[in-house]
Amino acid sequence: MFIIKPYRIKNKILAPWFYDDLWFFDDEVFKIKEEQFLNGSDIILKHINNKFPKEQEFFYLVFSNYEFENYNYTLNLRDNVYYLEDTTIFGNFPVKLLNYFRKQPLRIYLYAFRKEENWTKMNFLYKNLKQTNYYLKS
Repeated sequence: MFIIKPYRIKNKILAPWFYDDLWFFDDEVFKIKEEQFLNGSDIILKHINNKFPKEQEFFYLVFSNYEFENYNYTLNLRDNVYYLEDTTIFGNFPVKLLNYFRKQPLRIYLYAFRKEENWTKMNFLYKNLKQTNYYLKS
């Protein structure tokens, strides 16, 4: 799982995980454990997960309020709810996710990938990780 230093980086990474029909995330930096995705954000994650050839118990999710190379989803804020672009899917995200932003973003760019994906395909991400103080926790 990747750990981040808040506000010093452009892109952030979470590893949402699935248990008992619910989606959760953890983050040691912000001391978040088993934070649940509710109110439609779980439906957005389910939609993203269904796009993988084989559904995953967890996947990595890079997100940023800045557009970045190879993002594959966009969330747009409208009436205090995020809508997944080009769909009718919408939801509220956990308040604790605001820890990752200075203020609530109008748009969030996402890149979702499985652990099994070829990491050379993730070269742009690796460069970002090295340059922006991400570190890998074993």
